[in-house]
Amino acid sequence: MKKTISLLLVTILIFTLASVAEARTLAVDFVPNYEKQNYYQYDIPPNVPLSYTVKIVDESLTQKSFNSIYPATVDSSNTAVATISPDGTLVGHSYGSTVVSVTYEGKTHTRTVNVIRPSSINFEKDEIELLAGQYTPASITAYYMYNLIDLSTTANFVSSKPDVATVSEGKIKALSPGTTTITANFEGRSDTIIVNVKPGLGGAAPGATAGQFGFHSPEKITAIQYLNDIRAKMGLKALVENEYLNNSAQHHSDYLAKQKIEQIRAKGGSLHDEDLNNGGINNRINVFGYRNGYGEVISPTDNANNRGVQSLIDAPLHRTIMLSPHSQDVGVGINTSGTLNNTVLNLGFENLYGTDEGYRNTYTAYYPYNNQKDVPIFWYANEAPNPLRAYHKEGAKVGYPISISTSNMRELVFTSASIKDEQNNEVPYYRTDESIMPGIGSADVILTPQSPLKSGTKYTVHFEGVAGGTKVTNDWSFETQAINLTNTEFLSKNMEIAVGKQEKFILTAFYTDGTNEDITTKAQYSIDPASMIELSNGYITGKTAADNIVVKATYQNKTATMNVKVLGQKKQVINKVTIFSDIKDHWANSAIEWGTKEGIIDGYEDGTFKPNKFVSEAEFITMLLRAYKVTLQDVPAPAHWADKYYEFAKEYNFATSNKESTRDSFINRKSVAEIISGIDGVNKSGDEAIQHLLDKHYSNGKNSATISGYEGSENLTRAEALQFIKNILENGLSQIKKRPL
Repeated sequence: MKKTISLLLVTILIFTLASVAEARTLAVDFVPNYEKQNYYQYDIPPNVPLSYTVKIVDESLTQKSFNSIYPATVDSSNTAVATISPDGTLVGHSYGSTVVSVTYEGKTHTRTVNVIRPSSINFEKDEIELLAGQYTPASITAYYMYNLIDLSTTANFVSSKPDVATVSEGKIKALSPGTTTITANFEGRSDTIIVNVKPGLGGAAPGATAGQFGFHSPEKITAIQYLNDIRAKMGLKALVENEYLNNSAQHHSDYLAKQKIEQIRAKGGSLHDEDLNNGGINNRINVFGYRNGYGEVISPTDNANNRGVQSLIDAPLHRTIMLSPHSQDVGVGINTSGTLNNTVLNLGFENLYGTDEGYRNTYTAYYPYNNQKDVPIFWYANEAPNPLRAYHKEGAKVGYPISISTSNMRELVFTSASIKDEQNNEVPYYRTDESIMPGIGSADVILTPQSPLKSGTKYTVHFEGVAGGTKVTNDWSFETQAINLTNTEFLSKNMEIAVGKQEKFILTAFYTDGTNEDITTKAQYSIDPASMIELSNGYITGKTAADNIVVKATYQNKTATMNVKVLGQKKQVINKVTIFSDIKDHWANSAIEWGTKEGIIDGYEDGTFKPNKFVSEAEFITMLLRAYKVTLQDVPAPAHWADKYYEFAKEYNFATSNKESTRDSFINRKSVAEIISGIDGVNKSGDEAIQHLLDKHYSNGKNSATISGYEGSENLTRAEALQFIKNILENGLSQIKKRPL
């Protein structure tokens, strides 16, 4: 036995030493950053900055690349012809040739760079049609023998009718109805494009009355341009509005507007289903005449201020369809007049199979894109299908997801990745790809930070993988949104409490991004006069009868005040549900009456119960143990008001988060299922825990007695908490059992 262990340790040591030895460099090269074009750009025009990088191959045959020339060194033999800066920008100055040499770890490689006129320049199309107010990339290219160079921002453009359309910032912008000819000039070469501008953003869409969401409607143009702006920043080509896809998307949007999302899910259906020609999305796309590959994304919200499109981009599995390198067509459906406001996008894909571009030209596209600003710091994992399903983190508040997609429509195999903040700290993440979640799409990898990112912070991502047999390496960075505290506020600015009674209070912080946070246990408090009440872990205890007691809370230099009155006699306990003003016809009326009579929960001082208010994990654990009349031991100097309840939960192995920072976070119905199945003496998680509750009749689900109808990702309300507890007591769970580990 000892010999076996000794040999094992030696083997591990040898492997470790071998793994950390640095591989020697075998070759070094100097290549353009325009991998998408798959050409070597060594014939270049003058006065057009081009981005280059250094690539090396080491003795393990692993390819590596750097964001810039450093740490290699480069030199130009004729700086009058062309020069290169440390960040990898090559600029031609005058016609002629120069030799660029790159050196790294003793290896040198040279490239001859020729600064010459292009053989021709050409617009992508001879004629286009736009709506007034619309714009499209000025796609014009300089042609050389071995490469193509984009001139959309460097050519000189002249419009025959500048009041109709002009070119600026690399875009053709339609201004008013009419026809104009735009001429592009560059280094003695020229080409023209005819631009026809129709009435658009200022009036009704062609073929539709004002206010209809028809083809080319202003609302749809806005959505497509918003999406194309993002694709342009990622280096992807613009999507073109397709009439077939547009009709399909609008038809489905109108269909969804007549539905109720809860009923669709209760039946186990999908938002993509429809009875058109007795089929779902497959038949619908075909019926409307689109023949290429397709995808569909749906947001159950309108697209005011592009929030529908942005919500889909935030959801990573939907995002990868919209920001796919091989998406080419798009149709948009919008409906705001029914029971379900919605935004539907149908995407059409290129057929790249068998083409050089599809197979040989391998590159990756990623989002957030390089140097993107104001990236959200968090995301709620409520997407369906859910990319965090394998980790049982549905509904969790996590960091903003990062997606990587490959261009060649083959599998993108994850090798390694890292996310680091400005202090070079590693950010732990959940990985989602075909190997972890089959069926999501083999060309994509998603990295979701396990916790929200830091505000106003630059993050650097390193990714390595294999796409269609080709190694890919990417390094890029983005910066999160700077979120500032605007104000703090007590939930109740005036409170009354009886002598000897304890009441909970809540202090909330509001931020510039529209989010808020419970900071009750994070703020500093002062009391004037101090002796009348006592504050501890979010609770006020009345000590002496008095009026006009002022509680001042301070958090990050923001203050809020609350006035407290302590009554000389303890108020009558609210026991009867009939005096609660907000539950007369509520479905959980009897459970609420039972819960208040049993002392499991109280109503509010204003005579309401607030049955639909969400419950935190700590509140649910407290209610559960009160219902079972558990005797608890006080915790000396508690750090949290519910410490004594969590001590019992720890002893019985409750399926809680075990993180003090999440005790006051809302608990979802899946977590409740895991806790209840645990106190029933079984160790189950996720769907298995939900099924246990359904089988034991501890729950009938929210919409139906099925796993999907149970709605595990939704937060638990006060009314639901009482109904759960009442159900388990009435259906035989008479005592709390210890959950097996």
